[in-house]
Amino acid sequence: MAPRRPTTLFAAALGLAGRAPRRMTSKKDSSRSAAAYPALSAFLAHSTVEYHMEELPVAEARPALLEWYRATRRRLPWRGDAPPYNGSTAGVNKAGSRAAQVAAEPSPVGEVSAYGVWVSEIMCQQTRVEAVIPYWLAWMEAFPTVQDLAAASEEQVNAKWAGLGFYRRARMLHEGAKQVVDDFDGQLPQTVDGLLRLKGVGPYTAGAIASISFGVPAPIVDGNVLRVLSRLCAVASHVKQPAYADKLAWGLAARLVEGGGGGAAGELNQAVMELGATLCAPDGSGCDERDPLRALYKSTAVARDALAAQRAGDLDALLAQPNLGVHRCPVCGAGAADFLARLRAVAAGAPLRSEEDTAVAQVHALLPLPLPKKRVRQERYLVAAVRRGDAALSPGTAWLLAKRPDSGLLAGQWEFPATLLAAHKEDEPDDPGAAARATAGGTLLEQLAPGGVQKRSAVDGTLEHVFSHVRHTMHVEHACCDADAAASEWEGRTVEWMDADRMAEVGITAGVKKVIAAVSAHAQTGSAPRRAGKRRVAAGSDDGKQPKMSAFFTKRES
Repeated sequence: MAPRRPTTLFAAALGLAGRAPRRMTSKKDSSRSAAAYPALSAFLAHSTVEYHMEELPVAEARPALLEWYRATRRRLPWRGDAPPYNGSTAGVNKAGSRAAQVAAEPSPVGEVSAYGVWVSEIMCQQTRVEAVIPYWLAWMEAFPTVQDLAAASEEQVNAKWAGLGFYRRARMLHEGAKQVVDDFDGQLPQTVDGLLRLKGVGPYTAGAIASISFGVPAPIVDGNVLRVLSRLCAVASHVKQPAYADKLAWGLAARLVEGGGGGAAGELNQAVMELGATLCAPDGSGCDERDPLRALYKSTAVARDALAAQRAGDLDALLAQPNLGVHRCPVCGAGAADFLARLRAVAAGAPLRSEEDTAVAQVHALLPLPLPKKRVRQERYLVAAVRRGDAALSPGTAWLLAKRPDSGLLAGQWEFPATLLAAHKEDEPDDPGAAARATAGGTLLEQLAPGGVQKRSAVDGTLEHVFSHVRHTMHVEHACCDADAAASEWEGRTVEWMDADRMAEVGITAGVKKVIAAVSAHAQTGSAPRRAGKRRVAAGSDDGKQPKMSAFFTKRES
């Protein structure tokens, strides 16, 4: 008999193969569905965090993770590996890629101090591993021991950190090193509680140092770990939700690292992080044969059940059951409706078995749920780029920079003086116009150079610099003045003429380099600077978003 046609356009749109949606009309129907679709039914029925804890397959996951990590981990200097290093994870999840499978032969493992691990963990926060490698190597050469770091000046520390961004990390690392020398006889504490006493060290960093350097079975939770656990235990939440990020995830991570008697704690923790950075990255499929947890992810089990239920015409009825427990789960409740809607849409779009792996990967990628859109404050500035004399630009050109206050954004860093033109909580504030900018620029330049300036000009266009919580749109005024015409301070802040050598000593920020590059391009060609977004690349690298500036930061031969 030929199959019946779909009875409604809705059923046809869902690809129900001609069947009208079924309804769960009795407990018997629900029991049958639980048997037919166990992973999906358990997920829909759960209403407590115990479900997630019980779904964590500790006995199976630990050996799988350790075997995979020991065979394929990336080679990194803070793991004691010899070069060449391979921090990049680019393309690891593309079809046919063999990235992240690097250990054809075991890489030599040398001794890495707990201090070196500490430095790597701080540097890798909010920064790509491949970008950190040269900074870590240069840092450890300049400050090979915690005593060397404690004895260093603020300028020496800033110079080695310049370009990594989030400068508060360097300041806290420096202060923490002084604590270790003064309060712990120069030896890092070997317990989580002891490490938490150091400035800038939170639960994640303390757990990482304690487990990697001292074998303590301490849990760690970062973005990569949150992603792995969300998919492994079917946690329908975003990674900033406190019930997940601050509670459940730490319980899951503790159970995992303490399993098997807590052995190989450092390797186990690094394996989970490594997996989250590679095969379980946001674009990981959950089906890759290289993924050590591919048979254990609850996300893919739920997906396959949903696809089977969709083909059988049962999915809508399963999702429409009254009082589904998932909506009451303290962790999943807030995001359950969104996840189930997306799950239904993926299943409806893959009616054929041949499309199953693609659909499973799409469901896998739904977890963790996307973060709510974050509001970024918008500020528009007039920046004064004043240089000494009017000779052609060169590495010897000296620029007038001001030191920022010792607290707040970019604390203690050097910058071009600037004045706020406009601000808005969300949207880029309107340009006040050329006349208003000229007036603001004139006032600022009078403060910086009471003796007068020459060759004042406005750099065409704007520059953009983005921090985690604020976006700066910058209009740049360029002027020249004699050394004795400049002020000795500005708004109570120290000002100083700096050439390329001096900038290298203090470690200038990417924002300063952007301004110098824009002025240089304007002076040479009169062209407008390009708009550039947030940059997390090594200092001085050319990513095509700004004019080249390397010539102006090449250290002169002494």
